[in-house]
Amino acid sequence: MAKKRINSAKNVSRRIISKKKPAMSGEISSLVQAFEYFAENTEKMRESYDKLQEQISVMDLELTKKNDELDTNLRTMDSIKNHLENILESMTMGVIVLNLDGDVSIFNRAASEISGFSRK
Repeated sequence: MAKKRINSAKNVSRRIISKKKPAMSGEISSLVQAFEYFAENTEKMRESYDKLQEQISVMDLELTKKNDELDTNLRTMDSIKNHLENILESMTMGVIVLNLDGDVSIFNRAASEISGFSRK
């Protein structure tokens, strides 16, 4: 469609040149050439813009897919974490875990009952 507009503009500009006096045709010819150059470059930019839009659409779909995968993984991790916490809390054996700094990171219900220390 844009090519039709460019060809139409060229045809109109050629008709204008043919109707003008010979002394003016040089100036008009320069203007027509400048207009044709502008129209061609406008079409090139439009094509580049369309290609860029297509690439953005592809990247958007890829990003959406990755976000969906991350959401699924996060829900899976939360489910596993909750499951393990439930197992830890339902154990009758006391479990105390220290981190690398020597601070208590896990202290289940049974450990609190056995030791008499508060879990907080």
